[in-house]
Amino acid sequence: MTEHLYSLAGRVILISGAARGLGRVLALALARAGAILALHDLSPIHLEETYHQVRELGSKCQLYVADSGKGLPARMLITEVVEDWGRLDGLINNLHIQPEADLARLDEWDWERTLELNLSGPFLLMQSAIAPMSAVGGGNILNLIAELVADKNNGINAAFAASQFGLAGLTQATAGELMTYNILSCALEVGPLAKILDETAWQNTEGQKQVAWITRWMERREKVPPGAWLRRAQFERLTRTE
Repeated sequence: MTEHLYSLAGRVILISGAARGLGRVLALALARAGAILALHDLSPIHLEETYHQVRELGSKCQLYVADSGKGLPARMLITEVVEDWGRLDGLINNLHIQPEADLARLDEWDWERTLELNLSGPFLLMQSAIAPMSAVGGGNILNLIAELVADKNNGINAAFAASQFGLAGLTQATAGELMTYNILSCALEVGPLAKILDETAWQNTEGQKQVAWITRWMERREKVPPGAWLRRAQFERLTRTE
């Protein structure tokens, strides 16, 4: 288990993609640190299990099911969180979808839907989070990026790769602007999609160190200097020196 070294008491954190895998692991870690959690995903399936596990820890939380890749639902999601809890202090974008088709067979709908959820969704949530975070003096935004690993049959999926490079670029382009609102933003490459979706992959010592790093960063204990908008290979080196 992640050690209870950090305190997020009273802070409201929205986790997008909280139904399983790393999203659930982070929800439990942040709950142990005292955070109030807004748990989001596209469907209540599996999300309810995360909700019950968080509640068993004695932490306050609420479920939010919304199509975050669309403008109105994404903006309403932020509005509902603020209405329910009175504030928003943190946002973790962890929603990832990947179509199965390769480039030759990838239809337009799958392409656009992948970019909607993996890229437009984080953009819309980040944009909508500026006002409520500014109202409480600032906040933290963390965009979790999948490492691109070639599939033995199809190579690297084109739509998924475009969405992940796009999210990295979005984080880089907006990091400076967000700092003017006292909002710290960072993109963190956390591993291949299979690892992100596998809760057990984060239970070993190395995985728990990485979860602890994220928990500390969401509390603003892990300082990120101006311009350090992306953590990739450095992530493992940082956690190994703790």
